[in-house]
Amino acid sequence: MATVFCGNQLIGGMEMQPQIERRERSSVAFLLALSGDARLHTPTGDWTVGANDLMIVSDLRSVVMHNASSDWCVEYVAAPVEFWEQLHIHPLLDPSAGTPPGGSAPEETPEPLPADPSTRTPQQDALAAKQLLAGWGCGESELLRLSNVETNRLYDDLLRISQRRSEPQTPYQEEVIAALSRVLVYDVLALRATQHTATDRSARTVKRFYDLLESGIARREREVRYYASRIGVTPKFLTDTIRRVTGKSATAIINSYALVPLKELLEQPELPMTQIAEEMNFHSLSYFSRYASKLLGMTPTRYRESVQQTLPRPIELLDVFGSRRS
Repeated sequence: MATVFCGNQLIGGMEMQPQIERRERSSVAFLLALSGDARLHTPTGDWTVGANDLMIVSDLRSVVMHNASSDWCVEYVAAPVEFWEQLHIHPLLDPSAGTPPGGSAPEETPEPLPADPSTRTPQQDALAAKQLLAGWGCGESELLRLSNVETNRLYDDLLRISQRRSEPQTPYQEEVIAALSRVLVYDVLALRATQHTATDRSARTVKRFYDLLESGIARREREVRYYASRIGVTPKFLTDTIRRVTGKSATAIINSYALVPLKELLEQPELPMTQIAEEMNFHSLSYFSRYASKLLGMTPTRYRESVQQTLPRPIELLDVFGSRRS
């Protein structure tokens, strides 16, 4: 079995990885930041990595560290591609997409690679690493933001691998390390799936919220609990999600959609206020007046008057002598 490198040797001011990692073969790695922060450059871009961040990379050799704080510390595990391939990880698939949760369907059929990893060229080895992560639903480089509980779970996984790796050679040691590494990968994939599921749920919630508003329902329904029940979430979840995603309150957005039909109705002078209140599902004229005044910045009667004052007056045709035509 391939050699596994692990430890907590990534400390601010030190080299990105031990010299033993500087070899021709790609090393898929999991880097868990425990403290401090640093800026890492990978082939896919720059990343700011701080405490409670997990970095997944297809090749540890390609990572360059910049501007690390003196207290930056990372627990990590890295191993050649064939080590991870031999673990035979089987991620759950999204039934609707046929891909790992949070992953995307491949754009084309993966390039076939030699069955024997030892015969792969460096380029094929790098490609194998990318294909491995893609099969798990991960990108070539990926960053996950974790909670304290999630960080502690992965830290325990990494620490157990590191401790077993540092022990004198014993029977079944490689099998134990492989088993612990499988636990690590599945824990990472579980956390990743949970994060993407939460993100997908938020996106669906926001879309369904706006779909309802675009249907014109705000003309008659303006309570957050109504929209929450239609979407199938709690009012608190809807309120928190809308504010987090849009930066606005759900009530403010609903009111902005209700303002359009309110103005349209008030701009029809033949409609009495009682009828407008009924059209907008208000059971009390006084409550309608208070609501409309809040949205308009003036009473509905004053708004109607201001609209009438700004309407263009009909042109009076004068004859050449200045007298009005009859």
